[in-house]
Amino acid sequence: MITKSIQTSLEFQRCLNRKSILFFKNLVLSIFNCFYLFTTENIASFIGRLNLKDKRVAGIGASADFIISAFMEGAKSFDPADIVQPQCHTAELKLAAVPEFSYDEFLNFFDPSNPQFLSHDQYKRLKPNISKHANHFFDQLITPNGNLIPKNMFLYDKNKDAKKTNPYLQSPENYEKAKKNIKPVTFYPQDIREFLDEHKGRDYGHIYYSNVITYLIM
Repeated sequence: MITKSIQTSLEFQRCLNRKSILFFKNLVLSIFNCFYLFTTENIASFIGRLNLKDKRVAGIGASADFIISAFMEGAKSFDPADIVQPQCHTAELKLAAVPEFSYDEFLNFFDPSNPQFLSHDQYKRLKPNISKHANHFFDQLITPNGNLIPKNMFLYDKNKDAKKTNPYLQSPENYEKAKKNIKPVTFYPQDIREFLDEHKGRDYGHIYYSNVITYLIM
């Protein structure tokens, strides 16, 4: 049985040019060697209108900011898909950090301008709660001898305040709410179209596309 939310989503996607989708997928897999550390969207400007409380949500994993904010808003579950597997690893790291870190620790750990940015001592606290693939990925970059993250590996807009665009970072109180509500998620390293095709029977209350559609119709 195909639920109404999935059916609507699939009908929308069929309107897109398949060649554009394949072009974008190949572009990402071949030359996109940097990943989003924080969202480029202003999630705070719209998430409150989605009424996510007690809903099952699916969508692009991206930076995990929407996932964390969705749990803060009371989402029942979230199934994230992303065709860029290292992006999934980065999102995993952030999701593991919320229950483990304080508000200030989280901000410092993910701030490229902070001396604690992806520090090894802090990273060790997250290792038990990320997948073996994410462990393997970050073990090569965050070492006891220093941070080997290549310059510009993570996309980070210095002119955009992550605390303003992400509801869960707007205050320590919001962060604690996200910490209390966050739930385990399984990342699916695949195209969101493929994911939805394979899970037609799941009743999602909301499907999040991030800004991927913008690139597909360019």
